[in-house]
Amino acid sequence: MTYKKSFLASLVAACTFLSASAQTDVTASYLANPSFEDDAAACTDAVRKSENADGLRGWDVSTITGWTTTRPDKQLLITADCFTDNNFGKTAIADGNYALFQRMGWSNGNSVVQQTTTAALPAGNYRISMKVKAFAANNAASSAVLQAKSGTQTLGSAAIAFDAGATGCMTSSEWTEYVATFKVTAAAKVDVVVAITWGSGGSQIAIDNVQLQSLPDDWVEPEPEVKAYTEGIITHDFVPEAEMMKDLLQMLANSMQYAKSIWFNCQAPNSVGEACGYFKGNSAGQSNEDGVRTNADFAMIAAFLCKYAQGKASLPAGMTWDEVKEMAMKSLVFGYSTHKANKLKVTSDNKYWGSTGTNDAVWESSLWTMSLCYAAYFLNDELTDAQRTRIYNMVKAECNYE
Repeated sequence: MTYKKSFLASLVAACTFLSASAQTDVTASYLANPSFEDDAAACTDAVRKSENADGLRGWDVSTITGWTTTRPDKQLLITADCFTDNNFGKTAIADGNYALFQRMGWSNGNSVVQQTTTAALPAGNYRISMKVKAFAANNAASSAVLQAKSGTQTLGSAAIAFDAGATGCMTSSEWTEYVATFKVTAAAKVDVVVAITWGSGGSQIAIDNVQLQSLPDDWVEPEPEVKAYTEGIITHDFVPEAEMMKDLLQMLANSMQYAKSIWFNCQAPNSVGEACGYFKGNSAGQSNEDGVRTNADFAMIAAFLCKYAQGKASLPAGMTWDEVKEMAMKSLVFGYSTHKANKLKVTSDNKYWGSTGTNDAVWESSLWTMSLCYAAYFLNDELTDAQRTRIYNMVKAECNYE
């Protein structure tokens, strides 16, 4: 059997596409130098930083156009030709040719990369995003947060994680996009802030491709696609269908050990002399949902196993198929005998269950009847015509026929 991508998954993907298309990119209208390209001409040999261990590290440009920054140990503009610290390697650039790079060594501290929008944002919903690579060596407890702020008020934020660094991690890793959504209630300029807390040990962060989008009023941020642990491992080929069905049948057979532990043989038969018994829930043999449903559902399972599992599944030690058949038959008899349509035996709380018309409808009694009908179907060859008639009476009553 081949399984196709579910309709629901396709629908979600389509809705995500439609929502994404409703964004309006307003980066150019409100942000300066969003991909750190405006200072290319300032990256001269005079500010070029090289270290003999690796070579080119970047350009120590005095100010970054459009941005206000506080510097940790090191702040550089980097390209794809630049080595980073701690042997973390070079990195491709997320957008354009340059990215902003900060680094802290064996010290604690804080730094900020921020800018204020070039004009007031109209009232509405917005989405600020940026691409980041952040790594820490020697278990340095570094962290960062992307924020949209209005004065001292934080309108939206997203935590930025520093992953454990390793040799070549900047080269082998992908850029991670961090997103903060926020709302502006009245036209105002907004501060875009990356606040970094540095832990001693050697950490670094690269930032690129900052974007601002205007969102519609009904915008819902799409859930990120998360790959399941079993994706690509458990497929329709992982277990053949026939083997899976065999295992499921055996699981049901194993459940008979539990079914036997809640089984009760009635001391007296019904009023026409048929032996009864029931599977007991907390309300053992009573006329309520817990009492009736537990018995009806286990009657269906036991009857199903009698018809389809013999010779294909093994019962728990000490059980026989005759025993399972006896429980299936007796629980079916108890079920239809205690129904209001037949009244051949009272339940353990001295009542009858079910519905005989619209005036005494019982919640879900038709479903409990359905389980007993399936049990009767599986046991059909064992039933008498009189028993089939009693089952018919029960079904007719539940359907509220006149």
